Amino acid sequence: MLSGIGPKRHLEEFGVKPLVNLPVGQNLQDHVGTYLGPFFINEPLTFAKDRDITAESYVEYGGQGTGPLSYTGFTATGLIASLYAKGRGEATWPDLQISLFPTTVDKSFSADLAHTHALNPETLKKYYSHAIGKHSFHVWVNVARPAGRGEIRLASRNPANPLVINPKYLEDPWDLDVKAGVDGLKKALRLIEGSTTFQNIGGRFTSEILPGCESTKFRSDEYFECYLRHFTVSAYNPVGTCAMGLKDSLFAVVDSKLRVLGVTGLRVVDASIMPAIVSGGTAAPTIAIAEKAADMILSHWSHHVPQELDDILNAEVTSLAQGGQQQNHIFNSIADSGTAQSENVAKLEKPINSFLLKGSDLSPLTTTKITTMSTLSASSTSNNVMKYMSPFSVTIKTSSPTPIPKIKVSTSTTTKAPFSFLNFVTSTLATTSATTTTPAPKTMATMPTSKPVMLFNMDVNSPTHMSFPIVSSTTRKPTQYLKKKPLQK
Repeated sequence: MLSGIGPKRHLEEFGVKPLVNLPVGQNLQDHVGTYLGPFFINEPLTFAKDRDITAESYVEYGGQGTGPLSYTGFTATGLIASLYAKGRGEATWPDLQISLFPTTVDKSFSADLAHTHALNPETLKKYYSHAIGKHSFHVWVNVARPAGRGEIRLASRNPANPLVINPKYLEDPWDLDVKAGVDGLKKALRLIEGSTTFQNIGGRFTSEILPGCESTKFRSDEYFECYLRHFTVSAYNPVGTCAMGLKDSLFAVVDSKLRVLGVTGLRVVDASIMPAIVSGGTAAPTIAIAEKAADMILSHWSHHVPQELDDILNAEVTSLAQGGQQQNHIFNSIADSGTAQSENVAKLEKPINSFLLKGSDLSPLTTTKITTMSTLSASSTSNNVMKYMSPFSVTIKTSSPTPIPKIKVSTSTTTKAPFSFLNFVTSTLATTSATTTTPAPKTMATMPTSKPVMLFNMDVNSPTHMSFPIVSSTTRKPTQYLKKKPLQK
């Protein structure tokens, strides 16, 4: 936002010049829930810090990675659908996550919990005083698909100042999050008090009323709503503030390739691009987003070409198709630029181009010569085009286990002339035509009607294709090359 990308009016409030008007900071979502408990049991089956953290536990964890110090806080979890999700026909799309938090309430429990979640320590101290030293645990009830939407806003133009983050927990106009959360609390209560497993260890809910909810009937829907509103904590899964979506949609900031709308050369790759939060934890989905983004970025630079070189390439193909014999300096520059130093020649020992098969009548082209960078003149020092070539550009992709053959162009002449891409193509065509009985055509009008030979196969979805150092750009579709008049046999 401080760079000028964000809500126009909000940026203008702080004197930031708006460059692109996008809803950056809107659509903030987070998993929100509460700790239901304490639940008491008759046996010492839960984690107690004062009892379990000993010198022996450090030795066990250091030597074997087991024991009390390997405890993560949560030991079981499940995703279920609330009554309201089922009523919407979403029984198979959970909107609640219930997790077991088997930690006994000790002397520092309330202070630790208050510090972790920014809760009122005095309220928690009062609520948990009766449970200290007893075998107990909690159940974490999380609203997995929140309907509420928060926002992030600037506080000033100083990037060092904290942002204004308003998650707007439980503030959706339909109270869907509160209703789902209350249903989740009641489901968790029934799980502990109504299952044989927990009853066998004496599982029971506390009789203590949470401070602030004394005016409601204990264990009623009103009590659990009050409990939820007073004891709401974040699961630390914020997403959505640079949401992916269609241009001009309500919260869209990036497109399906994570490119910021209206901005060139900028992507967002993190959890903020999620249009809607996932039901479970966000760590694995965020890693998946990053992996997918890496693939898209590599693909982009494998098929990218600056616009001016893209135009020259098209013009050259058209000229050759019309029978032109002129040599364009760009192709010589591409060839020569890799030969200024011998080590560069070795690095670029890959095919530049090949004719691609387009039917059985072109079978003689299976032996078409393919030039390689090693045949280029090492005396040239031109380097005005290679700066545009990405390290992923010169590649061959084929679905066939047999690679495209690489046959070096003959260099038997005593005087080694600079490599000319057009001369190579012309000589190859002449060699290919000589193997047939059809006379070489002199004009486009007299050319035979056999299937055309495309100089470049820009259909990236074809089973076999080859990418030239200059290949199709992302701004000009590959099909544009196919609209050019093809080079014919």
